[in-house]
Amino acid sequence: LQTGEKPAEQVIVIGAHVDHLGRGAASSRAKGSDRSQIHHGADDNGSGTAAMLEISEHLAAQKQTGKLPSGYDLLFAAWSGEELGLIGSGHFMKSRKKDARPIAAYLNMDMVGRYRNKLTIQGLGSSKVWAGIIERANIPVGLTLQTSQETNLPTDTTSFYTRGVPFLNAFTNTHEDYHTPTDTPDKINYKGTSDVARLMALATRQLLRLEEPPEYIATKSRSKDARRGSLRAYLGTIPDYAAGGSKGMLLSGVAKGGPAEKAGIKGGDLIIRLAG
Repeated sequence: LQTGEKPAEQVIVIGAHVDHLGRGAASSRAKGSDRSQIHHGADDNGSGTAAMLEISEHLAAQKQTGKLPSGYDLLFAAWSGEELGLIGSGHFMKSRKKDARPIAAYLNMDMVGRYRNKLTIQGLGSSKVWAGIIERANIPVGLTLQTSQETNLPTDTTSFYTRGVPFLNAFTNTHEDYHTPTDTPDKINYKGTSDVARLMALATRQLLRLEEPPEYIATKSRSKDARRGSLRAYLGTIPDYAAGGSKGMLLSGVAKGGPAEKAGIKGGDLIIRLAG
């Protein structure tokens, strides 16, 4: 979405992953024969994709009425392959040409359909501007927020953050239906999902008014609240599952400050053995 009369020098990306597990595959948390049933993915991540589309429609309408600030252009994306290893967003970032317009910030929505008592906003540690932006954006929305400085997350934000892009991630937390066939549309809090979309749209407007892009901060901490579902072990590696081949595991990147980076591993490395 071009916000001004001519293309802006930088863009803001707003995204969500559109894929889920299909009939379960290896990531299902279901038991027995339920593992082979259709995993509907209404919250993970039908909710995030719907919110992204709602934001795009809302901001496009504001552009038509002349109410949208024009500091940066907007790019909306529905990523594939997140569940298999951030394949879509990883490919997008890796394949960008050197002369492509810089990405000022990335806003992501991964599981925003189960708002109950709070919305978690992650990634505040990636830039100093986020706390103020979120506080101002939430004034007309009134959601109960829990903010997190965590930056090393198991979602598409990592494809951007490890390449120098500050981000925010909206997340209403995991639940008993996560990665099972029971993540169905009837359990979605539609009013809450709409409110999350409104909050992120208003945060986008705050970004559009900035005279300078958000300053990127490389953080080294990792807290327990970044864990999702059955994820327990953490190496800080971003596998490139789309690369194929049988010689080893190609990495598209590593999380800053994670065990892999501390050990000297870099994006582009091919892991062929562990522990000797």
